[in-house]
Amino acid sequence: MWWAEDVKCYDIITAMKKFNGFDILNFRPLDDRIFKRLDYRDEQERRTISVYARHHPSKLKESYLPWDLLLTERDVHNTFESLEEDKQWIIILGFEMLMNSEKFIDRALIEEVFKNDPWVYENWYDQDDFEDNLKLLNFYRWYIVEYGFEQLLKDFYPTVYERFIGQYGLEFWEMFQYTGLLGGLDFSYIDKSFK
Repeated sequence: MWWAEDVKCYDIITAMKKFNGFDILNFRPLDDRIFKRLDYRDEQERRTISVYARHHPSKLKESYLPWDLLLTERDVHNTFESLEEDKQWIIILGFEMLMNSEKFIDRALIEEVFKNDPWVYENWYDQDDFEDNLKLLNFYRWYIVEYGFEQLLKDFYPTVYERFIGQYGLEFWEMFQYTGLLGGLDFSYIDKSFK
């Protein structure tokens, strides 16, 4: 069941929506190329393109619940695995608080959310492209409000859209919408002044 394409689809769309396409350990957008079906016969492709990993932030590795998962690159997955479980949840829940905030996300908000756990944002701030990624995260939030999550996938994650939405067609997409998965996060409250 874990490797079934429809299960992967559900997991990936859930995590993409929940975390706006970000690798939350390193505070950077996931590269759309990691979702590509690799031709493992192509040595150059194997060396240059990572692949995605669905991560269980819990000792309950058998959980198939998509909200128990997050996405990362396979190369980063072991870093998540090495963190104590409570630290994994601190990152996850704090990032969710940022995503659900009515405020523009900036360093002050990040430091407020993680005031008891500065190691989280210190790791994020150490990334060379932190400021660019922060702008991108806010842009994605605005983009979802303006154009919708489906359009975000089409425009910025075309591989995700084609592989995990396009192959199943409109009926599968409508099932997501019907279950509330794609409409489950309400972005309408975000201040549009940061357009």
